[in-house]
Amino acid sequence: MNVGNFRADLFFRLNVFPIIVPPLRERTGDIRPLVRKFKQMYKGTEKVFLIEVLKRFERYNWPGNVRELENEVQRLLVTTDSDKITAKDLHSKFFAKDPTIELLGGDAEFSDYKAFKNHVEDLERKLLSSKLKTFKNIRDAASEGLGISHSTLFSRLKALSINQNQKGNENEKNENSASNGNSGIVA
Repeated sequence: MNVGNFRADLFFRLNVFPIIVPPLRERTGDIRPLVRKFKQMYKGTEKVFLIEVLKRFERYNWPGNVRELENEVQRLLVTTDSDKITAKDLHSKFFAKDPTIELLGGDAEFSDYKAFKNHVEDLERKLLSSKLKTFKNIRDAASEGLGISHSTLFSRLKALSINQNQKGNENEKNENSASNGNSGIVA
């Protein structure tokens, strides 16, 4: 539209109902039907994708989205001599270990992107909670304990629904009881 190849009024007429499609890595259930569709498009109906190949496809992150899947199916149909497409026909990227997964637990395999994301969020939640308990205040936890700015820490705490004031409330209670003449002695 900015270049002048697309009429602005037409764009705004079509943009009445925007359609948001999540990335393929979040729609692993769409992979098998897409493989069948691409197989038919490229006249590869006599070739069979074994279940091990489809499982590798479902575990892969698909940074190139549906177009990358289409290209991979087309490549396999063209370059594979056999009627059965097996895991050994796949590109090495389908076997590479994700360095993030190795950091998080070695051989951990996640069936989908959401499970992986939830696992990372749980680990981050545990780390932040433990650092907040270790340090006197949030600024110290951010700068000394985590090496991040306190604004970054605040945004992560909010995103992960971690109570920021839990430790601060305990300190305030102790300070208030001391200022009221109660030195912490229980009668």
